Amino acid sequence: MNKTLFAALFVALATPVVAQTAATAFKTEQAPGEWRAFNYIGQPITNSTGEKIGAINDVLFDRGGKITTVVIGVGGFLGLGQKNVALPFEAVTYGEKDGAREILVPLSKEALQAAPDFKLTEQTAMDKVREKAGEVAAQASEKAVELKDQAVKKIDEYRKEEPAAAPQRQ
Repeated sequence: MNKTLFAALFVALATPVVAQTAATAFKTEQAPGEWRAFNYIGQPITNSTGEKIGAINDVLFDRGGKITTVVIGVGGFLGLGQKNVALPFEAVTYGEKDGAREILVPLSKEALQAAPDFKLTEQTAMDKVREKAGEVAAQASEKAVELKDQAVKKIDEYRKEEPAAAPQRQ
């Protein structure tokens, strides 16, 4: 038993230790030309004629960190009735208008609205919250209709129970 313990200790000590190296340098400042995802998502998308045709809802990247896809929300109002359309990242170009960044795609609003829906298969915590909020809102709406119907029924019952008002003498 002592020989087994001694052998295991020897192997453990003889195994080279992988030390952290300075190969991974820390960055201390955002480089010119780098955009924060926080400021990219939600930005309006325009086409070559300057027409606003949607907004960036998400970006997808591969395991190597390369952005592969831009998900654009088109149609709808304030996110309601909106659909997602996906384009390869390379289809998006950038410009500047009145000192502000501009994100461009070479498509019309009609072309994006006619494009097939893009389905995101991974849900974020916010997606789950939105889904749950939608369910709760639907339940609350159903309950409100039920309560309104009950109130109307009660009012009708009270009106039927009230005696007819006697004519007043002058």
